Amino acid sequence: MDGNNINGTIWYFFVLVHFKNAPDKQYYYLCKDLSIKPEDYVSVQTKNGIAECVVDKVGMYQKENVPFPLEETHTIISKLFFPDIEDKDIIYSINNTADYVRTCNKELTNSINEIQLKSDPINLPITDKDEFELGNKYYYGVEYLQDYQKALYWLIKSCESGNYEAQNRLGDCYRYGHGVKKDIDLAFDWYMKSADQGFAPAQNNIGVFYHLGIGRKVDLNYAFDWFMQSYEQGNTGAMYNLSIYYLKGYIVLADLHEGLDLLKTSVESGNEQAILCYGKYLINGEYVDKNVIEGIKYITKLAEKGNFDAQEFLANQYYLGKIINKDLEKSLYWFLKISPRSSFEVQNHIAECFAHGYGTQVDYSQSKYWFEMLGEKGSSIYQLNLGWRYLDGSGVKKDKKRALYWFEKAADQGDSEAQFQLGECYEKGIGCAKNLEQAFTWYKMSAENNCSDAMNRLGEFYEEGIFVEADIDYALYWYDKAENAENNEYSNSSPYDIDGWSPYDEGIKDVDE
Repeated sequence: MDGNNINGTIWYFFVLVHFKNAPDKQYYYLCKDLSIKPEDYVSVQTKNGIAECVVDKVGMYQKENVPFPLEETHTIISKLFFPDIEDKDIIYSINNTADYVRTCNKELTNSINEIQLKSDPINLPITDKDEFELGNKYYYGVEYLQDYQKALYWLIKSCESGNYEAQNRLGDCYRYGHGVKKDIDLAFDWYMKSADQGFAPAQNNIGVFYHLGIGRKVDLNYAFDWFMQSYEQGNTGAMYNLSIYYLKGYIVLADLHEGLDLLKTSVESGNEQAILCYGKYLINGEYVDKNVIEGIKYITKLAEKGNFDAQEFLANQYYLGKIINKDLEKSLYWFLKISPRSSFEVQNHIAECFAHGYGTQVDYSQSKYWFEMLGEKGSSIYQLNLGWRYLDGSGVKKDKKRALYWFEKAADQGDSEAQFQLGECYEKGIGCAKNLEQAFTWYKMSAENNCSDAMNRLGEFYEEGIFVEADIDYALYWYDKAENAENNEYSNSSPYDIDGWSPYDEGIKDVDE
């Protein structure tokens, strides 16, 4: 039994899972890729019942979140199709099919489609709808691991057949640079192709482009017309957008009754942007009677469903304590929720909370995790700050070697303050052996990057003859430069200033369905 035949048994399992409800596709793949003769397909089908029990078993183990007996299952399937297979060949197959041993997670379905891509995809007997759905799943990471390149492949194939849903999603790819270089003009073109076929979400996207002036001049008349076309098909996003036009009087006479009717209908339809907007109107008493408690309820329910903007709003407001009672514990809870998609400033704030006990107990292991994560993301500002923290034991346990490490990371990126700190470390033996040559090198590099502290230190080196021959002229040269230098200023405190935040405008956002 050779490796190809063994992998064929695994391929059968993939086909069975992926096309469980599509016998015609099973037939195609099995006959083509397992070299099964059409007349033998009936006997193959009789084996489906046995193998489907295995599929159900996979589901059971996934549901109960317990380890899945991979070898047992693989053996069943191998024996089913190759009764004479030897145990050593089964072990070979298990050990040499990495994707198979991850049956219980999304990489299984990625493996299915890796094989599809290698199986002459031009001749795959699937419709443009199938191609769109596969591309869309890769785009959002539903069932499969998110992969914009694979999403793009299948979306383009679907677009070749004129699929309007794929055209709209391909517009998203170009709009946001997902899998391709960002290109607003191409995004607009693909949205328009879809909108011209009457696809409501694409019509709404065209309206958003004209409203915000994305890649073209702002034209509220065009925007209104496209929103209206989308709304007439029941699109809740367009419904929300029109509500803003009527409430604010954009190109139409302001109509409070019409605007609120549209807004409330969009809210009742579950449009998240409309829900957030309506909640904020209740909080602020804008267009509706003020009701802070009810507004917070709307936004909290939305946040609990995973809406980023709602979570960010609550994190902000619980921290500020202006419209609701200040609650640092709840604030931290919501900041942690948004952290995977949030800015460096938010993540630094979370680290500060653990470092100083804001809304939680002081936990240096957590603060270290967040500070180090920021440092690894490559921002020299946070690398420098982390170096200071390790040097002073602020928010993390004091560690001079780690301080040196982070100063070096920031200095290598050309940060003049970090270069100066590194010079001090080598001069004084902080986290390393004293090395005046290295100290002088880093001081000079920092001074040439306009750091006045480094310039003064170089002046002292030349005045006192430290490492270099004493030279009063050079000393005066550097003292004079230091006096006139515009030094970069850094603060050892968090660069995160939450008080500078304000809730995003409740008007139309650059968001599509």
